Amino acid sequence: MHQKSLKDCLYKAAFVVGIVIFFLAFALGFCDSIRVHKHIPPVGVTYRTGIESLKEQRKDDDLASQLRLALDLDLGRPDKFNLHYELGMLLDSQGKPMEAIHHLHRCVQINSDHIGALNHLAWALATCPDPQLHPSLRSQAVELARRASKRLANKNPGVLDTLAAAHAAVGQYELAVTTAESALKLAAKQQSNALAEEIRTRLQLYKESKPFYRRPKPFGKDRPNGASSNQ
Repeated sequence: MHQKSLKDCLYKAAFVVGIVIFFLAFALGFCDSIRVHKHIPPVGVTYRTGIESLKEQRKDDDLASQLRLALDLDLGRPDKFNLHYELGMLLDSQGKPMEAIHHLHRCVQINSDHIGALNHLAWALATCPDPQLHPSLRSQAVELARRASKRLANKNPGVLDTLAAAHAAVGQYELAVTTAESALKLAAKQQSNALAEEIRTRLQLYKESKPFYRRPKPFGKDRPNGASSNQ
């Protein structure tokens, strides 16, 4: 009887020791895992470094592929709106306005406070020379430009220039003229001479009841002046 009781105690003790050993091994393995993985850089570091490198090298086709891949794989989720923004700007500079509009629109959908995207999307919609662009899309440019300008207290000549172009795109030429004149005054006050000259040229078109359609701008040069891509 005593032998059976002793065996039961030994079995129970062995069982408890086994459980303790299991949990100790699990804990040690978990700690090792932390030590190993803490040295692995986040995925975002890798893809963002590659993108910045391609920008510096001006390899636009490779850059577009890298941006598309990052979006397809859903890399850097917190940075996704910027990926759409950068790809939209790049496509626009390559003369692909419809694709550019799609990605700029996605950026605004994700981050409605992105001033650069609001401004550039409005600019792309208002000044796109593609006849396939539906008039209802051009009309969105006015609201987008207004939102961007409001966030900058209506003191940014480049964004006001966008708003003027948006008014002209939907036939609101009187508003286009007054808005362009305000943009011109601000540009002159800020000594933005190149922008002032561009606004002056467009202003003449609006006075003749003509919209402004433009050519693609080089990637990396925010258009219009002052609406930073980092906002």
